[in-house]
Amino acid sequence: MTGKTSRIDDRYATNEKYTTLRGIYRDAQRHLSEVEWNYLWCGTGDEVTLNDNTAAFDRYRFITPLFAGIDNPDTRTNVLGFDLSFPAFIAPFGGEAVFHPDGHLAIGRAAEAAGIQQMVPVAASFPLEDIAAASSVASIFQMTFVGDEDAVVDLMERVKIAGYKYICITYSPIRQWRERMMEDRFSIRGERGPANFGPGRSDPAALVELLEFKQPRWN
Repeated sequence: MTGKTSRIDDRYATNEKYTTLRGIYRDAQRHLSEVEWNYLWCGTGDEVTLNDNTAAFDRYRFITPLFAGIDNPDTRTNVLGFDLSFPAFIAPFGGEAVFHPDGHLAIGRAAEAAGIQQMVPVAASFPLEDIAAASSVASIFQMTFVGDEDAVVDLMERVKIAGYKYICITYSPIRQWRERMMEDRFSIRGERGPANFGPGRSDPAALVELLEFKQPRWN
C-alpha cells in the first residue's frame, strides 16, 4: 500500500484565530485589566439574574439529525431583512472607548468584516452620525424613551437621517447597581464627554434623566 494516509478529521487544525466563544472570552480577558473586564462582563446586583438567564439558555438543546453527513454547517441567515454570515448582532454597550480608542467606529468595521450587523447605543463614545459613517452595518440604534417628547423625537430624526434602519427601545438607566463595579470604584476616565448630547446635538436634559432616573418611563 503506497501513498500518504488521509486524515480522518482535520477540522481541529484550523488557521482561524478564534474557534470557540471560550477562546474569545479568554483572549479578551487577557488583554484587559480586572477592572476593565468587570465593566465589560458583569450584570446588575450580585448577578443572580444574570446567572439564572445564562442557565436558562444552557437548557436549550440542538436536535441534531443522525446520519446527516459531516459537512460544515451553513450559518448564514436573514434577520430583519439583513443578510448575516451567522445569527448575531453587536450588542449596544456604551463607554466602549475604555477598550479601544476608536470605540464603536472600530467595532462597526469589525462587524462589517465578520458579516454581521451593529447595534449602536445612545451612550456610545462617538456621535451616532460618525459611527454610521464608519461602516455599512450600523443599522440599529438603541435609545431610551425618557424626558421631553420633542427631545426624543428630535433624536429619532437624527437617527433616521444618519441612515439607521431600526430603533431598539430600552428602559434601563445608565447608572445601575453593579456590585463588581462598586467594589472596583469604577469610573470611566479619558472620555470625550456625552457624544450624542450638547450644543449642535440632542438636548442634554434627556441625558440627565437617563442618569438620574427620576421620572416614570413612558408607557
